[in-house]
Amino acid sequence: MKRILLTCSGIPALGTYGGIISYVHELADTLAKSNYDVHVFVFREQGSEAKGNGKESYKYRLFDLPRKRSEEKELTFRIIKEIEALRPDVIINNEIIYIQGIYPVIDNRIVKISVAHGFSRKKTMSIAGMQGKISTYNWQWTDWIVCQNKQMAKGLAEKYNVPDNRITAIDQTCRKQATAKTQPEETFTIVYAGGASKGKGSTEAYRICRKLSESDIDFKFIWCLDATRGIDRKLAKDKRFVFAGRLGRDKFINTLNDADCIIIPSHMETGPMLLVEAMSTGTIPICNDIKYSAIPDIIIDGENGFKIENNNIDGYIKAINYLSGSRNRVSELKTRALSFYNDNLTPECQKMQFERIFTKNPQNASVTCKISDKNIIHSTTHYKTYDLSKFSTVRLFSKIANFLEMIIDEKRYRKWGHIFLK
Repeated sequence: MKRILLTCSGIPALGTYGGIISYVHELADTLAKSNYDVHVFVFREQGSEAKGNGKESYKYRLFDLPRKRSEEKELTFRIIKEIEALRPDVIINNEIIYIQGIYPVIDNRIVKISVAHGFSRKKTMSIAGMQGKISTYNWQWTDWIVCQNKQMAKGLAEKYNVPDNRITAIDQTCRKQATAKTQPEETFTIVYAGGASKGKGSTEAYRICRKLSESDIDFKFIWCLDATRGIDRKLAKDKRFVFAGRLGRDKFINTLNDADCIIIPSHMETGPMLLVEAMSTGTIPICNDIKYSAIPDIIIDGENGFKIENNNIDGYIKAINYLSGSRNRVSELKTRALSFYNDNLTPECQKMQFERIFTKNPQNASVTCKISDKNIIHSTTHYKTYDLSKFSTVRLFSKIANFLEMIIDEKRYRKWGHIFLK
């Protein structure tokens, strides 16, 4: 039985709010149910009492993220010992820098995979934008770097000078799916699930809402996650707009299942996972046509969804108006969206794609290095700072560290990284 080790931050055993946590949980669950011996290393905030519910189909171990730079070395060597004791056949790392940083000193007979969950083709100061680079650290000792779509794989290779033969694309997936439904008596229902995040299109979503409020379209608009007070206050008097707040995974999927379409005006060059979740419920996606996302690979414009060039607001209104005018038209597109999911985006499809890379990359001729600071990348950019003050010194340090990441190459980074441990 092949032993698989996956890694991520958060508590993937719960997998209730989407994102990387759910990605790892569902992949681990799918592999475990396919007779793989699956283990997950979970990295969480110190003091967190969150843990799995005991019903997981895989085994997991908890690691506390360091609060001090002096604790990083201790954590790094604990991870090395745990991996040596576990003796996995395959490691699938999900943006844990402490794992990616030790790839040179891990037995090179192990298949080492790194999944890129984020990417920005431009220079960025955001932590999310650095995720793609994390996956490329030590690429010489990495068998496969997995991107979420073909365009992202191409962009990652070009930006970080990684050979094409080390990078592959594997679609995201989600387990939830339902039969598309159409009930003529229902109001045309639209969902937006980017919350107040500008990167996920909150500004465009608000403009769409304003345009809809002035139109004669019969609709219901459900805004998921938390909106800014300004937005929900301005639209509060219009009962066609519902601010649902943060929903658990099951409730959100049910909301999608009852909707006709979802707008995804995101600027983020990744999946997006929302696209897969929508298609699994037969909900018609209307998306910003982002070059480096999965959108160009998945959406056939006018067939199973809509691609809006340059995030044009009138383009969204035109698509919504087109759909809302015919229930038969809605039914046809919902059916095609669900069919595309069933044929290409199920957990079984993802598992088969991963199984193709559960072997050593023939281009990986690297040898296992001696365990030493020189051969290990230690990083201080992996701290979770979302719960800190916007102007905190830790957040400021993280921004500075991210800036340094952009202007120094891997050789210098490897040389300087261990200085922070002194």
